[in-house]
Amino acid sequence: MEELEDKYSLKLIGGDTVRSPVLLLSVVVGGKSFNPVPRSGANAGNYLYITGSIGGSKMGLYALKNRIDSPVKKYHLRPNIRCDEGLYLNKNYKITSMIDISDGLLIDANHLAEESRKRLDIELAKIPVCPECKDFAEKHSIDLTETVLTSGEEFELLFTSPDDIEEDFVSIIGKVLAGEGVYIDKERTPPRGYRHF
Repeated sequence: MEELEDKYSLKLIGGDTVRSPVLLLSVVVGGKSFNPVPRSGANAGNYLYITGSIGGSKMGLYALKNRIDSPVKKYHLRPNIRCDEGLYLNKNYKITSMIDISDGLLIDANHLAEESRKRLDIELAKIPVCPECKDFAEKHSIDLTETVLTSGEEFELLFTSPDDIEEDFVSIIGKVLAGEGVYIDKERTPPRGYRHF
C-alpha cells in the first residue's frame, strides 16, 4: 500500500474495523477526472487497441495454485497498472472508449461493445501474449487461446481510437464496426471470463 501511495500520489486514510474468522481485504478508491473516457464512445471505423500483453495473470494463478516455480507468477502477484499510459494516451490521442481488462478480454470487450452499441472485430493472431506464456502453456497442457481470451486481473487497457497509434506499449488488435457483439476472426464469440453475479 505504501508503494502505491508513493507511485500514484494516494493517501491511505482508514477503513472498516471488523472481526472475521478469515482475512478479508477490501479497497475503495475515490477520485475525480477532468477528462474521463467512457466505455460508450466507440465509433464505427475506430481501431481497437490494447496495452501490454495478456494471459499471464491466469497462468500465474495456475502456477501459484499448483506450486510451480515459474516467472509467470509475477503477472498475477504484481500486475502492471496502466495509469500513466492511460493518461498519456488520453492526452496525446483521441481515445473514444476504454476499459481495463480486469475480468477477461472477451467479457470486457463485450462491455465496450454493449455500451457503445457497436461490433468489435478482433484478430486472434494480433493479441499480444505474455512472453513466458506460450512455453508455460505448452509445458503444462494449458489451452493458450482460452487463457488469453478469459484471463482476468490483467489491468491492461482495451481502447478505441480513430488515430493510428504507434507506441511501443500499444498493439492494434481489431476494428470497430456497425452492429453488435464481439467477433474473433469473424466469428461471433459469446462473453467468457469472470462474472461478478
